[in-house]
Amino acid sequence: MGPLLFLIYINDLPLHSNLLSYLFADDTALSNSASNLDELFATANTEFHKLCTYFRRNKLSLHPDKTKFLLILHNNTPTQPHHKLFINNNNTLETHQCNIIELNRVSPTDEMPAIKYLGVYFDQSLNFKFHISQISKKLSHALYSLRQVKNILPANALRTLYYSLFHCHLVYAVEIWSNVPLSLLNPLITKQKAAIRIISNKPYNAHTEPLFKALSILPLSDLITYAKLKFFHSYHFQTIPSAFNGTWHTTLEQRHLDGNIQQLFNLRNNDDYYLPPSRTAFISRFPFYSLPSLWNNLPLNLKELASKNSFSYNLKKHLIDKLNDHPNCNRLLCPACLGAGLVGAR
Repeated sequence: MGPLLFLIYINDLPLHSNLLSYLFADDTALSNSASNLDELFATANTEFHKLCTYFRRNKLSLHPDKTKFLLILHNNTPTQPHHKLFINNNNTLETHQCNIIELNRVSPTDEMPAIKYLGVYFDQSLNFKFHISQISKKLSHALYSLRQVKNILPANALRTLYYSLFHCHLVYAVEIWSNVPLSLLNPLITKQKAAIRIISNKPYNAHTEPLFKALSILPLSDLITYAKLKFFHSYHFQTIPSAFNGTWHTTLEQRHLDGNIQQLFNLRNNDDYYLPPSRTAFISRFPFYSLPSLWNNLPLNLKELASKNSFSYNLKKHLIDKLNDHPNCNRLLCPACLGAGLVGAR
């Protein structure tokens, strides 16, 4: 009952400020945006003062060392000394300095250059480098464990161990942190291939695509696609929390919103989701842009599956079937192909 009563107690917190609130159990995050830093900090401090008043009236207090803020900047916008955020425990019209505590800002030069929220590290540039580095460390520990038991356990036990120690770190919140350039994902891709070779009892340089297919395990790139499409399926069939309602619109709905005369015509792409324009490749990788694009390119027979379990099963089968049964290698004198005697057949 403890957590439940606590949630009931603070459930009205978002009503006391214009800051966007994210509440999950005892973790609360607040966000705000503005066109310039002066306006951003002025608004944030004003709204945060309202929340401090709310906490005092409800016999609560913020821990200064556990309350931090992250400033997400565009194009390395310079900050000024007055760009600070405070816990202001003064009443209205009071300015007692002893009641004003400056909050620590998370910066790239800190030992912990990101804020952890619900298991995901958010950094100043939203490039998730730190989060991916943390995943990479966990995968290295899992690889060590797999290597230690690969000559002891049978293949099915190794596969189970892979899911228990390795796979779980790849799939957690992958819809969020995977929106990065391929170069940042390469260390994780390399470690996953090493794990697949271990549980398949293959040499360190063996081609992995046939191994992924034989084990019915998705490579990281397909795993990302799989997770994103499962999320968007829930949105499309409205089995997702109501907070996401209206995030994406079909092309027909967008024409209605724009007042476009073409809405009178039954066009081929009416049921596709509208892809908003993005100015940079960085922005286009984020879920708001990438998810509807993936859904639009999905085969129609998969889009029509309303059951989440049926959709998940058939989507995974679709992605597994696209993998090659045999290596498709164009590397000259590839050691793995030479060992398998495939080069001479070319």
